[in-house]
Amino acid sequence: MTAHGTAVAWSPVFAAHDNGPGAAFLDHQVLLPDERWDRGARVGCLRDILEWSAAGLPSVRLVEIDAPADPEVVTSFHDPGYAAAQGIFDAVPPGSRTEAGLLAVAAVRDLCGQVWHRRVRNGYALVRPAGHHSETDSAGGGCLFANGVLAALRARELGARRIVMIDWDAHHGNSQQAAFWDDPTVLTISIHQNRHFAPGTGGTDARGDGAGFGTNLNVPVPMGSGGGVYRAVFDEVVRPAVDRFRPDMVLVPSGLDASYLDPSARLALHSADYRWLAEQVVELAERHAGGRLLLTHEGGYALPYLPLCFLRIIEALSGDRTGVDDPFLRRWGTDFARAVPAEARELLAECRRLAAEVPEP
Repeated sequence: MTAHGTAVAWSPVFAAHDNGPGAAFLDHQVLLPDERWDRGARVGCLRDILEWSAAGLPSVRLVEIDAPADPEVVTSFHDPGYAAAQGIFDAVPPGSRTEAGLLAVAAVRDLCGQVWHRRVRNGYALVRPAGHHSETDSAGGGCLFANGVLAALRARELGARRIVMIDWDAHHGNSQQAAFWDDPTVLTISIHQNRHFAPGTGGTDARGDGAGFGTNLNVPVPMGSGGGVYRAVFDEVVRPAVDRFRPDMVLVPSGLDASYLDPSARLALHSADYRWLAEQVVELAERHAGGRLLLTHEGGYALPYLPLCFLRIIEALSGDRTGVDDPFLRRWGTDFARAVPAEARELLAECRRLAAEVPEP
């Protein structure tokens, strides 16, 4: 079967549910209270720009998810006690955080199946709550269920033998690191701001254990890193690691909080950088996995800038071009944050060595 187009999974519940009060980290030590830092608008505005740009995205199809995942799907990874505490075995209130979480799990599983069976070229699960900080028995960072992990488990059910997860959220992807710590069939890569969130995780010394040693690769970039550092990370670390591992499915926990306008981190990507990143994972998926590529939405809190970064990713996935301009880049250009400072060079040297030790099939 020939795959066509990009599918974007969505439910209005993702934007409507209330995730409760929260807080935000400034750098790596100061906690700033914010009653609604995880607003529904942070995904609603992305759904809106798809609608407004529909004429320029003929290859993109919106898939509305209306049936939540069954409880046993959640407990295929999560501890039953944790799952019960979220109310998944009870009557789930419509519009609740729990319903949104179950719909998010359903969305990633649905798209995983479409991608694996080549019904679509690739997919983006535009979900909320996010998932890459949720571990077996705990939530964290606004995450409820481990969406990316559950997508990987679904891919394995469908026949995937080797899976790579490339997390470019500004915060460490501790969910997939913990889930596949000793699993040699899943390569987990996380590119995140050094010493940020989750506290105490994300160092280069975390490499997996047992048969899975060498299949966890953390790249903790320094504050201020932008397109120059991220391009070097992909060229020198991510691509060589994936080429060694040779996956048959590529998953990307996709946070948009590494942008230079995001309040939750101190990184400096812009919308054109996100297009470039998406182009790289498309190329890796085509080279190794028959094009099988699924992105799951994670963080991103700069409401004025999120839609432009998201749109560039969707353009890269679909091959379409909307002609929508980025007025921020028109004013400031695309050449800032192109330097690769000495601190980043030292990190790259270490991570190149780790990438060269990723186990081959």
